[in-house]
Amino acid sequence: MINYINYTDKGEITTVGISTRETLEASGVPFLEVKEFDPELSLKYYIDFEKGRLIEMPLKKEHHDFDWDKKEWVPNLDRARQLKYARIDKVKSIQVVQPIDCAGIIVDADSESQRKISGKINEIAFRETLGSPIPNEMCVWRASNNDFHTFADQAHLKDWLSMAVITIAARETNLHMWKWAKGTAINSASMEELDGIPEDDFPTV
Repeated sequence: MINYINYTDKGEITTVGISTRETLEASGVPFLEVKEFDPELSLKYYIDFEKGRLIEMPLKKEHHDFDWDKKEWVPNLDRARQLKYARIDKVKSIQVVQPIDCAGIIVDADSESQRKISGKINEIAFRETLGSPIPNEMCVWRASNNDFHTFADQAHLKDWLSMAVITIAARETNLHMWKWAKGTAINSASMEELDGIPEDDFPTV
């Protein structure tokens, strides 16, 4: 049994394996015997046909592809832009559900919390139709830190809930606008300019 590699005519290693010399020769596929079996050999070396040996690949650069003709890493601007925008989108997705200050009360803003706010507003609407307001002692809301905040009556609770909806929605809109602006900047940026586009200057309100 021998350790072997298959390769392309440009020197790219396509397969690293172990087999018998007879089997490899019978396959008709060009191969080269190597001393050690290393599954990551194709990530570390290429074949220099003129020198007849493996050459260590130059240090990989982020957002670069290896040019097998030039034997060097060349920038992939499209990929770099895609990855940059993906990071921006992830930041937006994280920030949009962070707790937010609504008229002095810090509330959760994830989808479940927003559902609860909308549900309470709907309850109040039904109660107004039926003339059956929420008892004053039940006009409370739990903040993000689990503190309970009380309201004088249903009307005050309704006003605060409405403000919470507006506040959460406004931040979400601002974050979308931030992401869109970043997208515009990313699409026109060079490889060097991409690094200068900040990812942490997002709006908090």
